[in-house]
Amino acid sequence: MLEKLSSWEKKTRGRGIRGGAGRLIRNVWPRFQLSSLLGREQTPAQAAPTAVGTFQYDWFTWNTPFFEKYLAHLRGKPCQALEVGCHEGRASTWMLQNILTHPDSRLTAIDLYLQENFWDNIKSAGGLEKTHLIVKPSREALRQLPFSKYDFIYIDASHWTIDVLEDAVLSFRLAKVGGVIGFDDYLWDDERWNQEGTPKAAIGVFLKIYKAKIELLEQNQQVWVRKLAD
Repeated sequence: MLEKLSSWEKKTRGRGIRGGAGRLIRNVWPRFQLSSLLGREQTPAQAAPTAVGTFQYDWFTWNTPFFEKYLAHLRGKPCQALEVGCHEGRASTWMLQNILTHPDSRLTAIDLYLQENFWDNIKSAGGLEKTHLIVKPSREALRQLPFSKYDFIYIDASHWTIDVLEDAVLSFRLAKVGGVIGFDDYLWDDERWNQEGTPKAAIGVFLKIYKAKIELLEQNQQVWVRKLAD
């Protein structure tokens, strides 16, 4: 996978293109093509003047209304957040500045690779003491975290069906009853890169199977649910 340009890995979680093909892609594909891979245009980092840190990509800013709507009740309270797929930390820094504002709030972030600018961005948001990063595949990291701990879980790692479903099922047990789970890119589907499926297929199955245990809050470009029972 794209070990250096892990904006691509962010969407495939290091489980698809490997070996020579992966090295070729990460060495020769220009950055502007990465946006087309994801089926949407990149927003320049400069487009979010309120953001702190240095970012190459912005796949987050247009999602802030969902975060404001469904996480406002956590602002200023001691809460625990889990981010599955953090990349450069754009969502991480926003949460640290706007939601995880209590001194005892904590963010656990998972990613397959450590981006060079991640910790600098976290520092710019004043979140060094609040943030714990786990650098390993989400399917491994999620199995090592405690049940019923998190007030909010954001799933934005691999976009392939099996990976998204596995992240969803593993994350469900980690959320507190009453906790919120958000999924990014519900409608993502690029025929050039969806050979192993899309998020929508996995999230749809999750919503159906867990229907009695969740409240559906949002189903659009993102999907948000509240956990009602274990």
